[in-house]
Amino acid sequence: MTPDTLAILTKHPVLTDGSEFTAPEHVAHVELAKWADIAVVVPATANTIAKMANGIADNVVSTTLLTFHGPLFVVPAMNDQMWANPATQHNLTTLTAFGVHILQPATGFLAEGYVGKGRMPEPDIIQRFIEATPEHPFLAGRHVLISAGGTRERLDPVRYLTNDSSGKMGTALANVALAAGAQVTLVTTAHQPVLPGIDVVAVSSAAEMADAMTAHYADADIVVMAAAVADFRPQAVADNKLKSKIARCN
Repeated sequence: MTPDTLAILTKHPVLTDGSEFTAPEHVAHVELAKWADIAVVVPATANTIAKMANGIADNVVSTTLLTFHGPLFVVPAMNDQMWANPATQHNLTTLTAFGVHILQPATGFLAEGYVGKGRMPEPDIIQRFIEATPEHPFLAGRHVLISAGGTRERLDPVRYLTNDSSGKMGTALANVALAAGAQVTLVTTAHQPVLPGIDVVAVSSAAEMADAMTAHYADADIVVMAAAVADFRPQAVADNKLKSKIARCN
């Protein structure tokens, strides 16, 4: 996308290296940094992350970010090998220590033609992360264990007893906990969108959920049980589809 196209679509001027000093009466990157309420670097390359971590300001992006002192969000996107490089991880640790909010990249199809961790999260996920992130990471260093969704108790291979729980509450709590700096394990029956970095343990029945929660319980600092666990389960699950019985009502 060219700067002109972006300017037309957003109805705002686009600041580039070439246009930074077209108005000598003010310094553009300083004015932009003062104007912004939050700053979001998306997609953030390994190169830009390295510059941010080390205070390098050699283009309009890095000079603006070095001038900005509000809430700063970084959404890395790069090849999986670059993401795993110790230098990149060291730079991200440095930015976290500076108070920068880091959204981990998603796992998906990369430009190199294979699946790996490094893909830019979808825009709605980025928005969720920004909206859920508190000013201070008050859960940093904590492990939060959360359950979500309605369990399914099998009657036979095609039928089960369940409830209408969507899992939205538990998933929202997991997203907020991650945004607040926690390590998060989400044991869930639901398929709600979660932020990259959450350890999702997929389960179905109440027994499976109990086993998963018990397995992670000892390592958790905080446990939130938001799942809608079934009250009953059949004594035995039929191997084949049960025949339907139709009752006549007068």
